[in-house]
Amino acid sequence: MKKIVTIRNPRLYYAYIEEYDDAVLGSMSSRTEFTGEITEKFEEAIAKKVGRKYAVSTLTCTTALYMSLRVIGILTDFKNTNLLSTSFVHVAPADQALAAGYNVFLNDIDDYQNMIFRNSFDKEFSVILCAGLHGYSIDYDRLESFRKENNIPYIINDAAQSYFATWKGVESCKFGDISCLSFDIRKVMTSPFGQGGVCLTDNKEIYDLLISVRKYAQDTIDKGNYLGGLNGFLPQQISAALLVSLNHVDEEIEVRDKYHRHYNEALAHLPLELPKILDDVNPSHQKYPILCRSKEERETLYKYMKERDIYLSKVLPGMSLRNLKGKY
Repeated sequence: MKKIVTIRNPRLYYAYIEEYDDAVLGSMSSRTEFTGEITEKFEEAIAKKVGRKYAVSTLTCTTALYMSLRVIGILTDFKNTNLLSTSFVHVAPADQALAAGYNVFLNDIDDYQNMIFRNSFDKEFSVILCAGLHGYSIDYDRLESFRKENNIPYIINDAAQSYFATWKGVESCKFGDISCLSFDIRKVMTSPFGQGGVCLTDNKEIYDLLISVRKYAQDTIDKGNYLGGLNGFLPQQISAALLVSLNHVDEEIEVRDKYHRHYNEALAHLPLELPKILDDVNPSHQKYPILCRSKEERETLYKYMKERDIYLSKVLPGMSLRNLKGKY
């Protein structure tokens, strides 16, 4: 009989097997499957870890982005649905912006790690949706300056790849009106289940709206002003596992830092652009990005690494107005 495998991250699971087993099995004795005491404990713990006032957990970072976009739309009465994001980013942010009813505009960037907007626009925007990639925080001084110059009221920080990194000593998740985190299997903090997301904010009104949207916005139906929502609850079992992961995430980042430095030394003689050590950024090493000069070089490197059983993946290309379907 074929065994059913439910663990998506066996390395992490077996490293702390007793802690995960005790936490998950203990959560199953709870009378509440979703958003019970354990989930609330996780929300409090992750908010405290990054220095935010409020956390609202959900199934994925993609769900967290959608919830955040709905909330900003509610706050602005959807009068201005123009959203500005960057072209070199995962498809999820723009995809969820379109799903939430926004007109998406993609701007160029000046550095593949720094993700800073460099063009000015003659349009008015209600929100910037930004993202730090590969475990590097955005230059938030420049971002805040850009926001003020262009009179943009809100920032959503897609921190799925940058959380636990810092900019000038400030945790990446503290930037933005809302920051969204991912606990997917490929992220710096995950669980054996490889799932989970969270919205973080310091604004009580935003927090209350996120709670409402996560539960179908049911509390607005009787008021005759239904805001629209979804079922975005995070199961208690995943929350329990994430609490264990949170206790060990500093160890994980330490190991990643050692590998990062080792690769920088071992690959220094090759004609590749390796990750930079930036003065104001302390990275969390979500990924180790290598920039090749051509597609041919990339394919050669990919083949070389695969033949030696060294894990390597190809980064998705940046989006453009030509391949983004929807309003723009």
